Amino acid sequence: MKYPFSYPWFKDCVGAIDGTHIPALIPMEEQPRYRNRKGVLSQNVLVVVDFDMKFQYVLSGWEGSASDSRVLRRAVWERSQNRLKISNGKYYIVDAGYANTKGFLAPYRGARYHLREWSQTQAPQNARELYNLRHSKLRNVVERTFAILKKRFPILTTHLPYSIKKQGWIVLSCCILHNFIRKWNWQDSYFEEYMEEEIEDSHGLNDIDSDSDYDEEDIGRGPTDADKQYMCNLRDEIAQQMWNARAISSKTLNLKFHQNSEEEMAFRSKEMMKKIVKNIGGEKNLASGVKQRLEKCVPNAKVVMGRAQRGLFAGRHIQFGNRVSEKGGNTHHVSDGLVNFRRAPAHIGISYGKRHFPFQTKKCLVTDSSCQWPQDSEGAGG
Repeated sequence: MKYPFSYPWFKDCVGAIDGTHIPALIPMEEQPRYRNRKGVLSQNVLVVVDFDMKFQYVLSGWEGSASDSRVLRRAVWERSQNRLKISNGKYYIVDAGYANTKGFLAPYRGARYHLREWSQTQAPQNARELYNLRHSKLRNVVERTFAILKKRFPILTTHLPYSIKKQGWIVLSCCILHNFIRKWNWQDSYFEEYMEEEIEDSHGLNDIDSDSDYDEEDIGRGPTDADKQYMCNLRDEIAQQMWNARAISSKTLNLKFHQNSEEEMAFRSKEMMKKIVKNIGGEKNLASGVKQRLEKCVPNAKVVMGRAQRGLFAGRHIQFGNRVSEKGGNTHHVSDGLVNFRRAPAHIGISYGKRHFPFQTKKCLVTDSSCQWPQDSEGAGG
């Protein structure tokens, strides 16, 4: 499953919706309508993205001053043709720029949401924070898709000397080409680069703590109060079910490294890697002071020099181990979050995602079987 943390909580979610601002060249008399909140001339483009990073719906050409909710209202309730249609019982995830109403599931306001907040703070403390964390991770697919689109087509980052109508067509054309490449070339380098990477809001015009994210008057002309209440009830139900399941999982696992959920472990791993690299002296100085600094940054670990290249390996979710050579050798033993390394030749280093930082001039072996998972800034959590 591509997003295991989302099931069964978001099982009826069929995609993510967001708006992005594309620079626009506008005649002087029309510029006020196209100037966005950052003071830049742009067209506001509404997109619907599925979880394979393909565009399902695109509405381009809107003035940069238009709110995201205004553009969505036009797409869903006002257009006479080519409306955005939502299957009964399904919904799209949206950010705080949109109302939480039937067909559109938004995050909670007043609770942490952006990924940068989670990577530097503690684990979710309540049901709303856990819901926002998983909602943010799932919705991040639209930010990654925006990043790929603009990186592949730099024309979308410049002011084009064409009519406003043609500028909108150019955006649509790029989205169509994007889908074609996604369908027929899955090993495309841009998709591989952004497949797992989590990035922040690419346009930065929405803020979950802002009171002006969406226009209540605009949205009110579309969905009814009953539609809004329906989605609020569904959101509360999802959040509480997540929190209850997390508490049960935590008590059942009872692991010594306090792993409560996959996404929490992923966030802790990133913070731990930053600490280890910093303690060792940075990426360019990983080869110096390995023995002393590894012992310092990994509690209860004992590092000794050996004839074979052996050492500490940290995988995507901070798993300690080693890289066994093709010639074979004894493997290491990992039990209950504890590490006991055996004889296995491997390059000393730290692996973080697709990156591996080797200690090329040192040889060491972590032998202390009581080497526990280091604590990090996010803590143990529930």
